[in-house]
Amino acid sequence: MLKRPPISVLTALLLMLFLLRVAISGKATDYPRRPKLVLILVIDQFRYDYLVRFRQQFVAGGFNLLLNGGANFADCRYDYAITATGPGHATLLTGAYANVHGIIGNEWYEPTLRRPVYCVEDLTTKLVSESDRASATPGFSPHYLIGSTLGDELRAATDFRSKVVAISLKDRAAVLMGGHSPSAAYWYDPGSGRFVTSTYYMPALPSWVAKFNRNSPVKEYCGGKWTALAETTGANGQTLGEFRGMPEESCPDSKFLGWLQQTPYMNEIELGFAREAVRNEHLGQGTDTDLLAISLSVNDYIGHALAPTALKSLMQPCERTAIWPRSLRSWTNLSGSITFGSPSQRTTELLRTRDSFRTTSGVQATPSLP
Repeated sequence: MLKRPPISVLTALLLMLFLLRVAISGKATDYPRRPKLVLILVIDQFRYDYLVRFRQQFVAGGFNLLLNGGANFADCRYDYAITATGPGHATLLTGAYANVHGIIGNEWYEPTLRRPVYCVEDLTTKLVSESDRASATPGFSPHYLIGSTLGDELRAATDFRSKVVAISLKDRAAVLMGGHSPSAAYWYDPGSGRFVTSTYYMPALPSWVAKFNRNSPVKEYCGGKWTALAETTGANGQTLGEFRGMPEESCPDSKFLGWLQQTPYMNEIELGFAREAVRNEHLGQGTDTDLLAISLSVNDYIGHALAPTALKSLMQPCERTAIWPRSLRSWTNLSGSITFGSPSQRTTELLRTRDSFRTTSGVQATPSLP
């Protein structure tokens, strides 16, 4: 006798089918026009209780924009425990669990190769970090991902007219969100401070990516401090982090890039890159619905380095929260999903916006996303 699928799997599949129905047919009764751009935003290791514990400290344009403008579903969950970055992002975009989509961990032992493998490794690809050529460094691809993602289905349903772009600081997050047939997937190379891709997607970086890397936005933060927003209640503009390099060291160097990765400024840089992707890839400008998937990893880096209850980790959700909602608010005719990942809980939000910014949100109880 066949077992009935867990309710959470059915819910995820129904949600994906609904988004596709809206995107393709545009006939949803509560959404009169098909969205031009679907946004999926994942915030890694962001506990749902942060939204409650730090509510009084949130600024007007930050998470309060979401909490005050929509419904909050606080009893949603995925019925599985393998919530490392690879399995978690694969589940979010496929609607399947690890035993189905094949990404059972960030890495695992592969008996046929007699060695451990990384979830997105692909020795047949090369890293692409320049506008005119690929490098000799091995790249990444969804080689081990079984089945299709939301983006794969959207592309197939529109005869590949829809554009699908995935962006993250982590390669495994970008690759697995993008699926098998995205228009592009980009991730951050902490060693060089650049956004890169692999030959699985393209032979060389587009000119706009090369220009973004060449202008090196990380330079803008040299000599700066991580300070609390002036409008955050009770924070008093305190300094939460500061890089102290040696006088003879140039900036940005590897030490500075390592420090910057554990500050909310990396969210600013990543979202700046995402805005350039929207402009230069003309996302949301065609006749068919496009999809942009973004994963913000800074919270996860801070949580692993300092623990979820450390001061900086706790302040991270409070500080700089005004940045990304203000950015997203300018992306009109938008439909999307926001997921908060955490050590004990994750939040799933379905955002629907046309002329205003309206959201619904949900939470699931799961471990963290390493």
